[in-house]
Amino acid sequence: MSTLFEDLRAPDAFARPCPRVVTWIETHLSWVYLIENDVFKIKRPVEYGFVDFRELEQRKRACEAEVILNRRLAPDVYQGIVPIYRTAAGNYRWYGEGPVVEWAVHMSRLADADRADLRLARGHFGQGEIDMLAKRLTTFHQQTRCDEETSAFGSIEVIEYNVKENFSQMYPLLALPVASKQLRAIETWQLRYLEQHRGRFAERQSSQRIRDGHGDLRLEHIYIRDEMISIIDCIEFNDRFRFGDVGSDLGFLAMDFRAEGYAAFAEQLLARYAREANDYGLYGVIDFYTSYRALVRAKVNLLLAADANASASAREGAHQRVEHFLQVAHDRCQISSPRPTLLLVSGMIAAGKSTVAEMISSWLAAPIVDADRTRKHLLCIEPQSNAGAKPWQGQYHPDVTEQVYDELLRRAERIVTSGRSVIIDASFRSRALRDRFRMFAASQGIAFRLVECWAERTTVEQRLRDRVHQLVVSDARVDLLESFWATYEPPHELDAAKYHRHLTDAESPQQIDALRAFVLSL
Repeated sequence: MSTLFEDLRAPDAFARPCPRVVTWIETHLSWVYLIENDVFKIKRPVEYGFVDFRELEQRKRACEAEVILNRRLAPDVYQGIVPIYRTAAGNYRWYGEGPVVEWAVHMSRLADADRADLRLARGHFGQGEIDMLAKRLTTFHQQTRCDEETSAFGSIEVIEYNVKENFSQMYPLLALPVASKQLRAIETWQLRYLEQHRGRFAERQSSQRIRDGHGDLRLEHIYIRDEMISIIDCIEFNDRFRFGDVGSDLGFLAMDFRAEGYAAFAEQLLARYAREANDYGLYGVIDFYTSYRALVRAKVNLLLAADANASASAREGAHQRVEHFLQVAHDRCQISSPRPTLLLVSGMIAAGKSTVAEMISSWLAAPIVDADRTRKHLLCIEPQSNAGAKPWQGQYHPDVTEQVYDELLRRAERIVTSGRSVIIDASFRSRALRDRFRMFAASQGIAFRLVECWAERTTVEQRLRDRVHQLVVSDARVDLLESFWATYEPPHELDAAKYHRHLTDAESPQQIDALRAFVLSL
């Protein structure tokens, strides 16, 4: 295999002229050859227990599966599989005649400048990219396979098997006593978490959150160009690693952000995804999956570091990454966050609550739970579809509104019990509604704050009229204004330490600074 590996790096090994230098990457499973516009990936003939590539036919099937599965998220990238020949002279070539001795995946090469980890390092990654990524992943997860077979992989038994397999494969390869001690601490935490929160994982199964996902969702596999996102290199060799909780996919990416030193981006991605996918139960399992995924990265690098057939440079780089990912996995077991806050963004209809909530979310990297989306989720209709009810009737009857606030509170509880703050975007037009959330915060021992958005009546009325021509989530229109205005109860029961009024019809830099100071003082 070493001869094949070296032969295929030669510029004349390709069917058409290519640069004199062929770039290559070595991983625990693959040899990857990169030329100007193309990428060729060969499966290494390895056996690690969870994967067996020792036979040519096994490697060919894996190549075929890789193309099919990755076309889900990168349809224009995966061109097919190509044979590798051994010539009469005994050389290995990507073209020609002679027996087929190997197979490779053929991909179009994407620009390195568009790769998410490199964009992040250059400072070309921000909230816009986070939003695009959350929407793309939400759509992918909603469309991908979910059935009895996939759901079985979300059981405690399967997850526990995956967890224990990681440790059983790592212990024999770890030479340093310090690393082994750290590994045992991670093992204890992960297994205890599974045992203590069995109900959360069962709920993930029953709510259809176990999907045929990606399985290796890392920053280096994501390419962002203009308004397009291509995601490559999903797991093809073992369904057990691809069938799983969508939180396992998100946990991999959140882990990668943290490993690169961008914890705020990890939280912003989770917040945006939870809102897009209506998946606030994600917060009940995400820290487990973040730790689990960091350990997976430590394991695959440990396998490469211990592989005598790998190059010396590949083994040395892998060894350094083992220590780094072990630390990331351990950090998620030792979470120490500031006291969470339940922050209500309240006020009149069309007072700018959603805009203000988005602004606060960007400051705190905290998730938003909003009443409009929650109501429509409960009604099983799309967020921007009109519920078609008259004021205070049908889907807006007070009894339904009570159910909506019950669900807001349930979602908030799932988030704050994960140690995170949460923003609730709703009118909270009565003291009774506000008191429910204030008492909940007191019962949980967390901070409580309320921001009231306010605008003059003429401004509110004009905004409501403008909505007729806009695609918005809120169904509130002018016909609701009179009765809403008459029954709205300002939050006079709160003292200045817990309450801030923000005027949205004439926002000034000073007002925004005051709001920011109030929020960040939590």
